[in-house]
Amino acid sequence: MRNIITYIIISIAMIAVACGHPETFRVEGEIEGAPSINLRVVYIGQQGVRSAITVSREGKFSFEGTSPKPVLVEIYDNDYRIIGRLVAENGQDIKLHLDRDNPYRISAKGNDLSRQWAEWLNSRADSLADASPDTRNAIIARYVTANTSSPVAALLMMTEYDASGQRAATADSLLNLIDDDARLNIITAGLADQLAHVSSATSHAPVRPFTYVMTGNRRGVFKPSDARLSMIAVCSDGRNNDSITDMLRSLRPHISQGRLQIIELSTAQDTASWRRNLMTDSTVWVQAWIGGSVASSALGPLGLPRLPYFIITDSAGQQLWRGASIQSARSHLIQQISNL
Repeated sequence: MRNIITYIIISIAMIAVACGHPETFRVEGEIEGAPSINLRVVYIGQQGVRSAITVSREGKFSFEGTSPKPVLVEIYDNDYRIIGRLVAENGQDIKLHLDRDNPYRISAKGNDLSRQWAEWLNSRADSLADASPDTRNAIIARYVTANTSSPVAALLMMTEYDASGQRAATADSLLNLIDDDARLNIITAGLADQLAHVSSATSHAPVRPFTYVMTGNRRGVFKPSDARLSMIAVCSDGRNNDSITDMLRSLRPHISQGRLQIIELSTAQDTASWRRNLMTDSTVWVQAWIGGSVASSALGPLGLPRLPYFIITDSAGQQLWRGASIQSARSHLIQQISNL
């Protein structure tokens, strides 16, 4: 009888441990090289975008989140570089091993989809890390077309495929190849909507005038007709935009009234966050804020597939070039300036 009671107690304890956090998921991990740094965790929960800071102490970190359904979780280092991604949902305990030098070198346990995804990335870590956007797209396209029933294909389209500019139409076609039950609609629905919009004719229609917020809560209006050439640079929260700022600084000698205007639009969560990251020196170009991010009434018609993103227009608002590459944006603008 005593043995039976002991067995029951142990069984209850095991059940309690197994069900110890039905309303959260827990992640523990190690980072190669044992760095002691801050980490930022981002995912989209029931209440919208969730963001939290955790700490890696000598390479070991942990955090907890909540999502009753599978959710894509992204982990960034203190330089705001992506170092790992996973899928999680409440009740799961997930273990990760990450490498800051190559985010494709990743292993995961505790969520089977995350494990499969990590195994695929790890097996191609070197080729993916060194690949150009088009080469990386080709690698992913081969996997997607050969594995249309795999949810990993949907995750790769969501996170690794460069759908900027004219690549959007191909991305839309590839995503639609994936079986409905493997497409992870709860995670990829936003991407599908964006691709459908970006690959449509409306995203290439002339850019219409739109209003924005300037410093001092002043309102401004972007009008393509104010200059023969315009560049619109749409950024996120401004904390990791040094390379964009360097590119815009290099274009300052070309900015002149009626010839070239540049507007840098921040989609930070609020104007307070935007102001904290404003440059203090003279920028020459316009720094402004747009509420509502890429879905706002101003940016929505542009069909931006990702951030940062750049659009070059003529004085009629016709889009001469659009894309996500900082270097390409600069070179295309210089080319257009030389044709003036």
